[in-house]
Amino acid sequence: MSERRVYDIAISFTEKYQEVAEVIATKLEQKGYEVYFYPSKIEDDIGTNMRERVPYIYQYQSKRVIVLFSEDYFTKRWTQVEWEAIKTRTIKEKEEYGNQSKFMIPVMVEEFKHQEIDGDVVHYKWNGDVEQFFEKISNLLETPKDNDKQSFSVNNNNSTIGNQFNGNTINNLKIS
Repeated sequence: MSERRVYDIAISFTEKYQEVAEVIATKLEQKGYEVYFYPSKIEDDIGTNMRERVPYIYQYQSKRVIVLFSEDYFTKRWTQVEWEAIKTRTIKEKEEYGNQSKFMIPVMVEEFKHQEIDGDVVHYKWNGDVEQFFEKISNLLETPKDNDKQSFSVNNNNSTIGNQFNGNTINNLKIS
C-alpha cells in the first residue's frame, strides 16, 4: 500500500494533557508542519469511524508521532487505540530500518512506571518550555516541504525500538 503522508506529525495524549499537546501543535504549525491534533482536525474526521481512522492516521498518514506519556496514558480508551497503532508502525519500521525507527518521539509529561515502557528509555522530559522542546526535537523532524510517498505494511511482533534523540539513542522501549 502506497500512502502519502498527510501529516508531518501526529500527537498522542490524554485529555489531562490536552493543553500541553495544543501548545506543541501550535508551535509546530507556526513552523510550517502539518499536525494531526484531534481537536483542531475535527473537520477532517466528521462522518468517519474513528476506530478505523485513528489507527490509519498513526500507521500510514503521519511521518512522526509525539507521544505525551503520562500515568493514565495506557488506561484511556483512545490512547490505547493510538498506542496499538503506534506500536504496530514502530515494530514495522524497526524491521525495515534496524534498531533506528524514526517514527516516535517519546515525551514524559509526568514520572510514572508502566510495563510497556522500560525505565531506561531516553526521552524528552516536558518542562513547559515549548521553545526548548522544539529546539531539542527539531533535528528529528524533516522540514515541512519534505512531504513524500512512503509505504508501510502492518504486522504484530513484540520488539524493542531505537531512535535518535538529540544525539542520543533511545533504546529499550519495550513494545509488547
